[in-house]
Amino acid sequence: MKTYVVLLRGPPGVGKSSVAVYLSKVLPPPVFVIHKDDLHYHFPHRGKVPANELITAMVPVLLRKGMSVIIDGVYGGKNSVSRISTLVRIARTNKARFAVIFLHADKKTCLQRNNARTKKIPLKEMRKWYDYVYVAPIQKGIKVNTVGKSQKQTFNEVRRLLKASGI
Repeated sequence: MKTYVVLLRGPPGVGKSSVAVYLSKVLPPPVFVIHKDDLHYHFPHRGKVPANELITAMVPVLLRKGMSVIIDGVYGGKNSVSRISTLVRIARTNKARFAVIFLHADKKTCLQRNNARTKKIPLKEMRKWYDYVYVAPIQKGIKVNTVGKSQKQTFNEVRRLLKASGI
């Protein structure tokens, strides 16, 4: 049975969570979706155990159980290259296929999408996270611009590019 690790990265408001839900339905089951924000903000550890450490611990366990993993997270900043490299190593060690999908959009589009959300991220936080994701260079991976595209168009492009990469 093939397993996959798909990392969705990009600023808030770019469509990562929507793509994660879509991929969870089209990848062969079982699929486990990890929303990094949920680990970071909503679990009782409240920063005592960083979300990246939790993800690094969870992914190999899920892969050994035959589950594919989709990680939905900003993954920016200076240490993003090493965090992503760790995920690549975990996937290879567990014979899983790995892909990074970098979803991007201009700041104005992300801010507009945030305003349309039921649960809005404060403007100051949006700007911080948008800039944070672009601190580190964008590594190799699948890049998808979501500006001016419907969710369906974005999903189709992501699926086509994943298929071309062997997933």
